[in-house]
Amino acid sequence: MAVALVGKLGLVAIKQISKPVASFVKREAKAHPMLAFPLEVAGGVTHRLSINFQRLVLGKSWLSAGSIHTMSPLTREHAIDQGAELLGESVIFGIAGATVAFELIRQNRAKEAASAKSEANERLKWEVRALAAPAGTRASPACSLPPPPFPHTTPN
Repeated sequence: MAVALVGKLGLVAIKQISKPVASFVKREAKAHPMLAFPLEVAGGVTHRLSINFQRLVLGKSWLSAGSIHTMSPLTREHAIDQGAELLGESVIFGIAGATVAFELIRQNRAKEAASAKSEANERLKWEVRALAAPAGTRASPACSLPPPPFPHTTPN
């Protein structure tokens, strides 16, 4: 019980640490010259998508390349900022997803262990009943014992 509590507190701590990690990644990505172009492209794409979704919510048409209405492009700095923001949010989302996956795996392992323990207990109960039966009735087909829960484990 205490191990599970410590594990859950550890996961909460990891989630809390993910925000400063994301801000560090954003800051370093903005400063790195090799990431400027990918961040600029990602920022421009998110800007176009957000403008188009806002237009759809307002009941207006989607802006395409050949439409009469145009949207103002972002400056390079704003596009890099939005791209870095997207990267930071992706880091937070990735860490949260990893912690959820870890928790699900841990729960599945606990269920499998409980199931294996239950199967072992059933097997032992059957063996005890088989040994407690009178000697003459063990091999008889009309034995009142229930069939073994697992056919591969028959007593000798």
